[in-house]
Amino acid sequence: MYGVRCSDSTLYVGITNNLKARIEKHNKGTGAKYTRSRRPVKLLCSEKCGDIGSAMRRERELKKFPKAKKELWSRGEKEQRKQRPATKALKHKKQNTKYKPQRALRKEKRLNIEKN
Repeated sequence: MYGVRCSDSTLYVGITNNLKARIEKHNKGTGAKYTRSRRPVKLLCSEKCGDIGSAMRRERELKKFPKAKKELWSRGEKEQRKQRPATKALKHKKQNTKYKPQRALRKEKRLNIEKN
């Protein structure tokens, strides 16, 4: 499994068992149809997969990634998940606690009315 940067700065992901020969094919124009018009290509990264099946699954997974996530993969970084700001979380909790006493009061009133 490998990732290359094309001359138009796009990323191409593929699988091979001979990385050096595959990159040479891409640069000669006999590799993938996508890279023919985007030569030369430069190898960015590669990763080993256990067998052809796992390599094909990983390739399919990577091809579905948005460009930003592919860029992170090509640099060997993991995606940073966005965390909600603490103020939003606190604001949300405050809103919930605001209504809890009112519900409790209504329940008490209802119970008192039923008792009388």
